[in-house]
Amino acid sequence: MQNLSITDFLCRINPIRVFILITFIHGFFSLKREKKQHFFLLSVLFVGLITEVLSVIFECLIIHMKVLYSISFIIYLSIWLVIITQVDELMSLRKIILSGFITFGFANLFFIEQSNLNHLTFIIGALIYISLFLYFSYHQLNRENLSYFTQNEYLLLFTPVIFFFGFSFMFGFRNLEISNAIIYQNISLYTFIGYFVNLIYYSLANLYIYRERKLINRHHEH
Repeated sequence: MQNLSITDFLCRINPIRVFILITFIHGFFSLKREKKQHFFLLSVLFVGLITEVLSVIFECLIIHMKVLYSISFIIYLSIWLVIITQVDELMSLRKIILSGFITFGFANLFFIEQSNLNHLTFIIGALIYISLFLYFSYHQLNRENLSYFTQNEYLLLFTPVIFFFGFSFMFGFRNLEISNAIIYQNISLYTFIGYFVNLIYYSLANLYIYRERKLINRHHEH
């Protein structure tokens, strides 16, 4: 293990990591933590930020960090599953979905993929979330509740969908040749997809936070 160098730490901070920090700060000063949706979104942004900070430190110290991401997957996806099961149509499924996913996550961590990066935890959690999102969206269409699709609550539920789909797509390959394939100059397919889905994810999160702040300010004015 080598000593932690501030210069080394700063050199490993890429634009996406800066965007993650900016998004968390935006949410921290704009969201109302007494509102459940705001609290859970801020929690998931905090988990994402802490994971990235620790991963940079681990990189600098040359410490094995796959377990860090594996544990983060369980926490991160659990919070998003809590967020989507806040809606009335899915609330009755919350306990069984959360308990099932968390049980699988820890079983995978201790008995299946163990100290390797827990791809299956991310893929299973992401597929559960996307399935719930599609079911809920279909339910709204079936009720002809088209105005709901323009509401900020729906934007929040949609926020992680492309992020989950993109990384599930990459994790599903389990093939380093595909992940490390160079698509432009020194940019690998994994890096390209990672930047692309993170940019969309955190942009949507910022848009949601911005809209919520406007609603809060409008409420205060009246």
